[in-house]
Amino acid sequence: MKLFWQKAEVQKFEHAKDFAEEYNIGKKDFILASKSTYEAYFAALGLEAHVEYKSKYGKGEPTDEMIDALLADFRKTDCDRIIAIGGGAVIDMAKILVLAGDYSAEEIFGRKVPLKRAKTLIAVPTTCGAGSEVSNVSIAEFTKLHTKMGLAVDEIYADRAVLIPDGRIKELNSFLSNVLECDADLVYVEIGKLLDQIIARKPLHEYGMKEEEIESFAKTVEETQQRLLNQSYVKLTWQQMAEIYKELY
Repeated sequence: MKLFWQKAEVQKFEHAKDFAEEYNIGKKDFILASKSTYEAYFAALGLEAHVEYKSKYGKGEPTDEMIDALLADFRKTDCDRIIAIGGGAVIDMAKILVLAGDYSAEEIFGRKVPLKRAKTLIAVPTTCGAGSEVSNVSIAEFTKLHTKMGLAVDEIYADRAVLIPDGRIKELNSFLSNVLECDADLVYVEIGKLLDQIIARKPLHEYGMKEEEIESFAKTVEETQQRLLNQSYVKLTWQQMAEIYKELY
């Protein structure tokens, strides 16, 4: 039985320098990055890549206008590899750069044009979120329409997802261990215990769910939450979700 399919190859380097040397980052690379992360861990390496910061295009989640401005900058270069260093917003924007053609964000997200992959994408996540580095989903707000649109196609998968602890996660764990007065290896266990005291976990029936509603609710989740389900490492069927709800009932 097939449990899940992982498209992007996942690699790990202890330090940013190790990653840069292994990938021989240079003039043909286009880096889209979170400014604070790049300046803290990559700037000192003196990379010859073309570097743009996400903050140049706007704050918050990606919009069509931000993506169009990024596409314009990228198309002025002759780079053939994209390296996204940052959180989900950075990676979601970078995914669109792999596509061939001179199309706009509206044309791409609206599926009005053929979507063909033309570039390589390396995703270096710096946050622990929905897993954009290994998903085929990009989401943007369309300002004129006042709505969000998602693009979920295999053409925008990252070729590789590269994990670099290099002080970020270790520094966070060290900080949390001091706050929680525990070993760094146990911080997430202690956080779980703390959250249990703040937000009590109750059986689903105490929240008003009826047992006969479990299957219909699971089917509704499958029908209406594909954007989130498509980003799961293991995509659940409604039957599997129903079994989970029954255990929690």
